[in-house]
Amino acid sequence: MATTHAPAPESVQASVFIADAALLDDSKTHSKFVGYLSTDQQTQLAARKRQKGYRQFLLSRVLVRAALRNWAGPRADSWVVAADAQGRPYLQAPTSQPLPSISVSHSGDCAICALSDRAGVGVDVEQIRPRDIDRLAADVLAESERHELAGTAAAQRLERFYQYWTLKEAYSKALGTGLAIPPRTMVFDLSNPELSSVCQGTADVAHFLGFIPMPEFTAALVLLVSDLKVQPTLRFQRLTALDNFHVVAVEILHGTIQPDALA
Repeated sequence: MATTHAPAPESVQASVFIADAALLDDSKTHSKFVGYLSTDQQTQLAARKRQKGYRQFLLSRVLVRAALRNWAGPRADSWVVAADAQGRPYLQAPTSQPLPSISVSHSGDCAICALSDRAGVGVDVEQIRPRDIDRLAADVLAESERHELAGTAAAQRLERFYQYWTLKEAYSKALGTGLAIPPRTMVFDLSNPELSSVCQGTADVAHFLGFIPMPEFTAALVLLVSDLKVQPTLRFQRLTALDNFHVVAVEILHGTIQPDALA
């Protein structure tokens, strides 16, 4: 009797695109970036009076458009970034072909855009800066997470809190639930990620990764896949000039995506 084999799960491709607002310090690059925006986006940019908001708006819009072109070439020029009722971005295009899922985050001088072809995606980045983490931990961390944070050396506690925070934000974005799911119900075990229960109520499997995109920042990526056997292939790229990315290696902090899946 012939032996039949179940079809292998489809692979999942994902890319994380990183940009540093220091690019805007060069006047020629700044002018090119502004010219890269649509007319509506240029009008919105001009209304940004605070330098921080101006730079974040400009950098993130250029990054998203450049990331889409890197992903799909010129056909991405017809893609439009829209938002659902919860504010989660998604792509629209005059085509019946599947479009990648998208997530965007920015903090300080860092902007990140994540794309994936067969997975729900969420990404979050935070600049590590002093906060009242004891008060925040009581609101957003599960009991096991607060216990782990309390046992962390004082010099690393701030960074550890942000690692939890970005994971929860990224997971919420991937689910598209906004604040509907309390952060304390998303439980991560950073000492052994495979034991993380993350969140109940979804049939999808959550792959997650904590990483350092730039000095003094921490970020997290969450990919929702339908099959536990699916191991995503992930590539990190850094924006170096208009429409130009370089593949880079970033420092990985923790997660369930295996090192050999990082392209």
